[in-house]
Amino acid sequence: WSAPRIFRMPNPTKRSDPNEDKYVMVMGGGMSMKRGIGSNVFVIDLDDDKNIGKILKVIDIPDSDKNTITNSTPASPVVITPDMTPGIPWRGALVYINDYEGKVTKINLTSMKTGDDDNSIAIFDSTQIFDAQVDQSELSTNARYMYHSMDIAIGRDSNKVWLYMGTGDYEDPNMVPDIEAGEPPIDNVLLGIKDPMSNWSYKNITTPKNLDDCVLAEATEESEAKCPIPSSATGWKIHLPNSQKVTAEPTVFQGNVYFPIYQPNDDPCKAGAAFICGADDECGTNNSDQIGKGSGNPADFSASKCHFVGFGILSEIVVFAGKLFANIAGLAEGKTTLVVKVAAPGEVDSYRRSWKENF
Repeated sequence: WSAPRIFRMPNPTKRSDPNEDKYVMVMGGGMSMKRGIGSNVFVIDLDDDKNIGKILKVIDIPDSDKNTITNSTPASPVVITPDMTPGIPWRGALVYINDYEGKVTKINLTSMKTGDDDNSIAIFDSTQIFDAQVDQSELSTNARYMYHSMDIAIGRDSNKVWLYMGTGDYEDPNMVPDIEAGEPPIDNVLLGIKDPMSNWSYKNITTPKNLDDCVLAEATEESEAKCPIPSSATGWKIHLPNSQKVTAEPTVFQGNVYFPIYQPNDDPCKAGAAFICGADDECGTNNSDQIGKGSGNPADFSASKCHFVGFGILSEIVVFAGKLFANIAGLAEGKTTLVVKVAAPGEVDSYRRSWKENF
C-alpha cells in the first residue's frame, strides 16, 4: 500500500559527520487486519553492502484506544528534505505520515539538535500532531478513515507549513447508511491543518490537536465562514454531505487544494458521481465553481457544491500547464476515462514541491 521514499539520512551513531550519511528508504507498514501489525513506519538501510534492505528501525505508530479500529499505515509518507526546501539548516528528512484512524505523526530523521545536549532531539523521535477523531463503535461510526497520503505546502499569507488530507472508506465507496433503520450517518471531512511547530522544526507534542481545534470553512446558520481563519486555529475543516468520501490524495496548486470526491448513487446498481472539490489552501473557502467548464451537476447530485466530472472513482489529480488531469474508473463527461479541467485562478506563486516524491 505505502510507496517508499528514498533520501540520505544522518548515521544514527555518527550524526554530526555528513560523510557518514547513508541512503535509506522510509515507508508505511501497510494495511493489516491484526492489531499491532502494520501500525508503524519502516526505515530501511540501502547502504549496507552485505545486507541491502536491512531494517534500520521500525517506528511504532500507537493504536488509539478511543475506538475499536485496527490501525494501519497504508498512506505513503510525505518527506521534507533540504535539497528540495531552501533554507533548512539540517541534513536528513522530516517525515509526516497519516494513518488509517486519522492521526498524523511527525518523525525526525534529521541532524537537528537543540541546546548543548546532543540527545535533546533524538533521531527516530516521533510525535503525534493531529487526530481526526475517527469513530467506530456499536453506537456510532463516522467512517472517517484515511487511506491516502497528504499533500503539503507553505501558506503564502500565514507562512506556516500546511498539511492537506481527506477521509473516506476507500474499500467500500458505495456504502450508504440506512438512517431510517438507525444506522449512524457517515461524516467524512476535508482538512487543511497547520504544523503546530515553527517551520521545519521538531519537538515532542504532549497534546495533539484534533478536529475540534479546526474551524468550519463553510458558513452555517449560526456563523459565517472566516477567511483568514484565526491564527489560534489548528486549521480548517469541511464536512462532506451525502456519504461522500475522498478517493485519492489531494493536490495543491497556486493557493488552491483539489480533492477527488465520490458520492454513492442511491441505486446500488449504478456508479456514483465523481467530483473535484477546490478549496482555498489557507481558509478552505469553496472555489469549485471556478474550476473549468462542465455540464453542471446531474439532477440526482445537484446538491453537491463540488464540480461534477463524471461517474466513477476519480484518481489523484495531477497539474500540468494550469490544467487538472485525472483518470476516472468509469466515464468522464466526454465519454472517456480522462478528466481534464482548467484549474481555478489562484496565487501566482506556487508552493508545491516534490517533497513527497523524493525517490
